[in-house]
Amino acid sequence: MTACSTRWGCRTSCSPQHVYAQDPGSVLYCSGPFLAAAETWEVTFHGRGGHGSRPQEAVDPVVMAASAVLRLQTLVAREIAPADKGVVTVSRLRAGHAENAIPDTATITLNFRAYDPGVQRKLTEGARRIIDAEAVASGASRQPDYTMLASFPVTVNDDALTARLAAALDRTREIEQRMGSEDFGLFGMAAGVPSFFWGLGCAADGSPGTHSPRFAPLIEPTLPAGVSALVTAVRVVLPAA
Repeated sequence: MTACSTRWGCRTSCSPQHVYAQDPGSVLYCSGPFLAAAETWEVTFHGRGGHGSRPQEAVDPVVMAASAVLRLQTLVAREIAPADKGVVTVSRLRAGHAENAIPDTATITLNFRAYDPGVQRKLTEGARRIIDAEAVASGASRQPDYTMLASFPVTVNDDALTARLAAALDRTREIEQRMGSEDFGLFGMAAGVPSFFWGLGCAADGSPGTHSPRFAPLIEPTLPAGVSALVTAVRVVLPAA
């Protein structure tokens, strides 16, 4: 839920809430940069297909992609400072259909996360360098194709608004930054207003979290607590009628 309220004369973007597998019914928040910026790419490597019995006649894009996937892991391990925070995840590799054939192409999906724009840029520029170089080293028929699937900025909670709402909401608990990402920050940026994003505890600490097939949030007390938090936040940020 986003209560952005220039329409009502209030220059504040109030936060949505996102469930977390932590203390059910609690409000979890962090002042300042809370969630990381994220960028997701799909990259297609171009080889030359052929029969598996005659690999010398083909250029194998699966090997090309696999080599790039391994090399991409060095971006965080060897190219950004240990004190900086960054993540590079290759979440998908797809290629071919037949068990006895080398395909023409292989596609990977990868995701970059960081709090600092400079670190994020270093990760993405390094990834392109590695991917392009792997294509050249493998004798690819052409350079890889890149498609941007998503891009989100750092989610930053306004300090003053965070303090104001944290004092008004029930069962608040301050937590550390997270490498997750959200598009919510775009609303505040577009409207030119401060914003506040919080987590809503929905399960015992250590329970399977969101995006797990075993994620099982507790309806009570999560749902009543979430409704109460949203109503309270709106009443705090909207001007008195």
